[in-house]
Amino acid sequence: MNSPSRPAASVFAEGVRAPPIGAEVSVVMVVFRTGPALAEALGRVLACPEVEELVVVDNGSSASEMAAMDEAAARDGRMQVLRGQGNVGFARAANLGASSLEAAISDQVVTYDLA
Repeated sequence: MNSPSRPAASVFAEGVRAPPIGAEVSVVMVVFRTGPALAEALGRVLACPEVEELVVVDNGSSASEMAAMDEAAARDGRMQVLRGQGNVGFARAANLGASSLEAAISDQVVTYDLA
């Protein structure tokens, strides 16, 4: 029996076990001075059909990075941006993002450290 293939835009690295086809995933992305990689990372995550919601935690970004986050959130209703806590480190920022996820919307939660 053939199984459906994953879309080319999947952010899951080779060798990393991706969620089953049809699974829903919530992503918490911690952002700190990421530069030009930010727009590409946001695009790739939001291109994955498995992603139900994306919470981006601004952990101390530049004005241009903040603008890129706001533009992406305005284009895609699955994304929200959390700001105001300053640079609190990856673990605390990831916990803040996870606590803001909508309850029971997804089968799995993935944290993404865009460093």
